[in-house]
Amino acid sequence: MKPTILLTLLVSTLLSSIASAGLKIYYIRHAEGGHNVKKEWQAKGVPESEWPSYVGNPNMFTPLGLTQQAAVPAKLKKYEFDFIASSPMWRCRHTILPYLKEVGAKGEIWPELSEQPASTRILKKDLPKPLVPILGAGKKVGLPDNELEYFSIREDGTHRFIINRGDKGPGAADRSAAAARMVIQDVLDRVQTRFGGTDKSILFSGHGSSGMAVLRMLTQDPLDGIGGIANTGMWMVEEQENGEFKLMMFNDLPVEPSVSLPQTEIGKVTVSQSALKGIGVEKGVMRRDPSDVIKVGDLYYVWYSKGHLSHGYDATVWYATSLDGKDWQEKGMALAKGAAGSWDVGSVFTPNIMVAEDRYWLFYSATSKEYFKGFGPDSKIGIAVSDSPDGPWERLPTNPALKNSDNPADFDSHLVDDACLIVRDGKYWFYYKGRQLGKSPAETQMGLAIAEKPEGPYVKHPENPVIPGNHEVMVWPQGKGVAAMIGKVGPAEIVESILYAPDGIHFSKTHDVVRGPVGGGAYRPEAFADSAKGKIPEWGVGIRTRGRSQLPCIHRFDVSE
Repeated sequence: MKPTILLTLLVSTLLSSIASAGLKIYYIRHAEGGHNVKKEWQAKGVPESEWPSYVGNPNMFTPLGLTQQAAVPAKLKKYEFDFIASSPMWRCRHTILPYLKEVGAKGEIWPELSEQPASTRILKKDLPKPLVPILGAGKKVGLPDNELEYFSIREDGTHRFIINRGDKGPGAADRSAAAARMVIQDVLDRVQTRFGGTDKSILFSGHGSSGMAVLRMLTQDPLDGIGGIANTGMWMVEEQENGEFKLMMFNDLPVEPSVSLPQTEIGKVTVSQSALKGIGVEKGVMRRDPSDVIKVGDLYYVWYSKGHLSHGYDATVWYATSLDGKDWQEKGMALAKGAAGSWDVGSVFTPNIMVAEDRYWLFYSATSKEYFKGFGPDSKIGIAVSDSPDGPWERLPTNPALKNSDNPADFDSHLVDDACLIVRDGKYWFYYKGRQLGKSPAETQMGLAIAEKPEGPYVKHPENPVIPGNHEVMVWPQGKGVAAMIGKVGPAEIVESILYAPDGIHFSKTHDVVRGPVGGGAYRPEAFADSAKGKIPEWGVGIRTRGRSQLPCIHRFDVSE
């Protein structure tokens, strides 16, 4: 069994004075600001003169940030707060401002919640005592007139603190951490003075680094295995009867005493490949991009692209069945190309299947143009539905169910394809891959869209892309979370691995993968059960290629841990 750290986080001496009965402290990080994406735009090589106005501006939200901000009122209205405080920075105030307006509440400005370089060093025992004024030694805090109805400046909080970020001499990191600890300790002392001995609920609106600093000081734990606070992500600690504080929520996910996070030790899975009968090698025939495998009665079913070109851009969707997952019988075409002039007239390929409401939902990628030399794919994703896995299939009139973004800056502004479906929390989770305009296939990333009904509408997640790489989408429910197998495309730190996300959104690496499948479709018996019992798939099917002399075919893979 891998080493774990239990997420039962206890308060220690730095907060021993805050001994109240059930005090709850909530913290929300600001929405994504223009400063958060500056490095991303620099890496794109786009001239600064062509950047959108928000890039690099901490006083503007990105398009994603605006979406996050719009969702904050509904998130915060789930709770009742007795007191609200915010960093004086524009991005923190404006993250909660729509909520304050909706509920008629007023927040107090706490300069000590401003951003600061508060790393795990803040817990170091032998930090030096600051020799210069820190608290209240900075610039004066101000508010625009149109926000005075929603915020007030604390009487003894009219000035910000100062931490000398330009200090580069010997011991500079310790001096910076000592100053940061003084600031955060002031926050904790104020909590004790105003709320000690109560069962109040308080909300802080602040920054990522500062938010982790407050949490570390509360728990006296470096929290190395927990990651950072997402934009508009929330954490909450609650005091227990014995005076200890326990982390109850992180990045909006409830944390139970029995829940643990993996340490940095990484597991390994090994994949073996074997030939298949019926849908394997056939001269002059291309079969590729198999769906995930489902079982209906005694039969396994798989859908795939079939055509005569190795890349699949002349394909239609076919299907096959098997009693044992090894010997397959091709049953025929499931979905032909669309009608003349339609969005899916060029090719239909890369299918996947979802079972919901006693029906079968066939997701497929498609292009609007026939393949030709110099062809550039414009794929979108549609859905066809049937009462039987053998068809007939009826295209939904609302197709395409998912299309590329109209915003050139988005990761999926060029195309979307390769659906992978699970049922989670009673909703339909649709993982897909997307490519940005001007990017190569090697720069493909993975996104997520969610719907209340199997036919949609599917709404793209505001934190897309959820995985910064992968050219094929192979996802499954694993326990209460979601896992994904990553192939050879993507950042070096995630290729040929399994990633896991307790919330299905924020993924981290858990396994290395040896000889992983190409374009794999897995047998996932818990994919649509919403049972929290899913595990790493034991087998599936993928693409086999043998150079230009042989068109792609489908073969089997088996997984061992």
